[in-house]
Amino acid sequence: SGVEACSPGSPTGTDNDCDGIDDDCDGSVDESYVPITCGLGVCRANSSCMGGVESCIPGSPSGISETICNGADDDCDGAVDENWVAWTCGSGGCVTNATCVAGVEQCIPGSGGADTDCDLVDDDCDTVADDDYIPYTCGTGDCIASSVCIQGSASCTPPAGSPDTDCDGVDDDCDTVPDDNFVPTGSCGTGACLRQNQCVSGAIQCTPGSPTGTDNDCDNIDDDCDAAIDEHYAPYYCGTGACRRASTCTAGFEACNPGSPTGDDSDCDNVDDDCDGLTDEHWTTYNCGVGACQRSATCVAGVASCTPGSPTGTDNDCDNIDDDCDGAIDESYAPYTCGQGVCLRNSTCVGGVTSCTPGSPTGTDNTCNGINEDCDTLTDEHWVATTCGIGPCLRTATCVSGSVSCTPGTPVAETCNSVDDDCDGTVDDGTPTELCGTCSHGTASCSSGTCSITACDAGYHDLDLNYANCCECAEDAYETTDDTCASAVNLGTRLDSSGGYIDVTGNIVPTGDVDWYRIIADDDADTTGDEFDFEVYFTNNPGGLVFDVYRGSCSDASPCLAEATCYNWYTDFYNGSAGEYPCRSPLAGGYNFCGDSESTYYIRVRRTTGSTTCSNYTLRIANNNATQGPGCTHYSACSSPTVVTANTTTASTLTGMANSFTSSCGGSTGPDKVFSLTLSTASDLFIAAFSTAFNPVLYLGSTCGASALGCNDNAYAGVNSSVLMKDNLAAGTYYIIVDSATASGGDFALEIYANANKASGDTCGQPIRLQNGLTGTTCSYTNDSPNPTCQGGTCTAADGVFYFIVESARTITTSTCNSDFDHLAAYRSVCTATTSEVCNDDYCGYSGYSPSVSASFSTGVYFFWLDGYCSSCGSYSISTSGL
Repeated sequence: SGVEACSPGSPTGTDNDCDGIDDDCDGSVDESYVPITCGLGVCRANSSCMGGVESCIPGSPSGISETICNGADDDCDGAVDENWVAWTCGSGGCVTNATCVAGVEQCIPGSGGADTDCDLVDDDCDTVADDDYIPYTCGTGDCIASSVCIQGSASCTPPAGSPDTDCDGVDDDCDTVPDDNFVPTGSCGTGACLRQNQCVSGAIQCTPGSPTGTDNDCDNIDDDCDAAIDEHYAPYYCGTGACRRASTCTAGFEACNPGSPTGDDSDCDNVDDDCDGLTDEHWTTYNCGVGACQRSATCVAGVASCTPGSPTGTDNDCDNIDDDCDGAIDESYAPYTCGQGVCLRNSTCVGGVTSCTPGSPTGTDNTCNGINEDCDTLTDEHWVATTCGIGPCLRTATCVSGSVSCTPGTPVAETCNSVDDDCDGTVDDGTPTELCGTCSHGTASCSSGTCSITACDAGYHDLDLNYANCCECAEDAYETTDDTCASAVNLGTRLDSSGGYIDVTGNIVPTGDVDWYRIIADDDADTTGDEFDFEVYFTNNPGGLVFDVYRGSCSDASPCLAEATCYNWYTDFYNGSAGEYPCRSPLAGGYNFCGDSESTYYIRVRRTTGSTTCSNYTLRIANNNATQGPGCTHYSACSSPTVVTANTTTASTLTGMANSFTSSCGGSTGPDKVFSLTLSTASDLFIAAFSTAFNPVLYLGSTCGASALGCNDNAYAGVNSSVLMKDNLAAGTYYIIVDSATASGGDFALEIYANANKASGDTCGQPIRLQNGLTGTTCSYTNDSPNPTCQGGTCTAADGVFYFIVESARTITTSTCNSDFDHLAAYRSVCTATTSEVCNDDYCGYSGYSPSVSASFSTGVYFFWLDGYCSSCGSYSISTSGL
């Protein structure tokens, strides 16, 4: 862009090389050059650098022979004083070579030593060699001599000995071995056992050898040392059969010559007569025995033999063979037969061939004679049977083996059946008791084979017209006094304040009978709301019975008729704005009470058309009984709810309750019951309904009978019990309905817990359902009382609350071993109480501070508490088994 610029480069080095370049950019070239060296020894020189060119010229040698010890490489060959010749100093054993070290010559004589050897050296440096020589000895025994040293050479020559041929233990020839040239002069043993005398430790000994064999070979040696040679010689053989010969032994030599054949081998003598290796091979066999027993002779081991075979039969067949080997053929032939009965004939055997021809019939076979006259395989089959006996004893004669027989049947006792059981010719000829048996509480007769009841004893009746139980129905105790309303049994008075009930038991006998009862239901003085509640119902109805109720008189214009379940007359009022309260006003000194429900009731028990039952009934009559009768709708559920409070468990029942409500969760046909709960402040609410008798359904509403705030059927999969939880429910009165999912009811428990609003799991009013694998943290939770009993101190920490439901007895184990903070755990049956608590601390896990708790549970709703120790909080991991 019209601007000229120049930027210097960077130095490339320290300029210590010889390259003609200013490497460090200081204006000088190679000013820091470092020279190299060349040459060796005195010839060594440094290099020079001129104009970027490096050169080095070595110097000249100062000497050539290198024989002077001066520490210099005079000839420049890299070696120092290498041709210097060493000289010696000292004498004798003290002579030492001089040394040349770093150009300095030096020689120090040796110190010398003892001169006792023979080496022509003056070892002790006294100018005389070997002057202190110590001789050694040589030879043995009488031949021992001392050595001598001559001109540095030591020698020793022992004197000569005598021959060492005797046995005296002396080394006569001085060779260190006594008697080594011993010459034996005798021997012992014979044959292979012959041995020479021996010299042992200067004494002559002789031990014969051991035999080498049994002398059965041919070696001309007495092997068994018995002075006889080869006397047990075992010969071998040559030739075969009659030519076989044994070998001979003569003076240690064996010989064997075969003999000559003795015949053509046609006899049976077990000898190979023709010496061909085969025995009796030309022998000719012969036969023995006759018929099936005929056999050929055999020649075995030189013995000829022939054994006839065994008979193959008794010769009773027709095969043209002498089976029994007696020389005759088929002489015992056993013929078969052909034809039946009188036509039966035997077969014949001719030349091994059989034949058979049946005979001719002789009659029609209609007589009982045991003979088959018509030859048709049956005997006497056309015989006509006769009879004997009468009535049930009538029997048919039989023909067995040509003999006729007939035995009449056995008579039995006469019964009413139009049969001559005793076979006397007359039907049903006996007394009524004999024919029909005993008739309980009545009299019977027999007509046309049928027993019937002709009369019943006084107080007994036959309702079912069944002869088997005769007059089965006995009249009850009221029978003579309660057949009309005017003569009704008086049961007295029942006050509604006394509650309870009375039971009456009776029997509707005879047909057309009725039982009447009279009772006064008294409405006593009420100081709050009227509680009158009169009811009548069967606790036992054998079937086919109903009751009628007349109120006030026997001529009640509007009676309750044909009731089979429950009759009730009630006035139940809940508060001052309904029911009887408007007719009550303050008066001086008291109140004006209404008694509009008090009355006399007439109750009639009777049969329905066609009923024949004879069993007793039980009728229960109550006035304000605590337990409602089945089928009785005697409470206005919403007018009289059961009041409950939070943090309690209420035991109750649906037995006797009516089906008043239905919700979307179920319970359309089951009985139900209403409870009211008042919350003074906004609260988290936990409600659980548990039963082993039925499947409970829960609904919650701010008005009675509604389920707008929630409903539940089954708290979770696998349980029939129900749970409702509401978060931060406003203060006020609420209605809880416990319903049955089916038409049945029974006992149940209602658990309710309420707490100030907190996070889920931080309170009994909002517990988390306990299950395997739960994770979370307690660090956002607060402390709730009471603390678990195994806390071991008064300090507090955040705790988590869980619930679970047990519907059958079992053992459950919960551990938090994988949690990361110090805590403890407990099972509770009451969430807010430590009663019967199962608690554990410090069992496993993080630093040994995590718990595991296990317990056996009966049925019910339970809670699991996880509490930090003192101020500890952290993440939890829950493992649960057994749920």
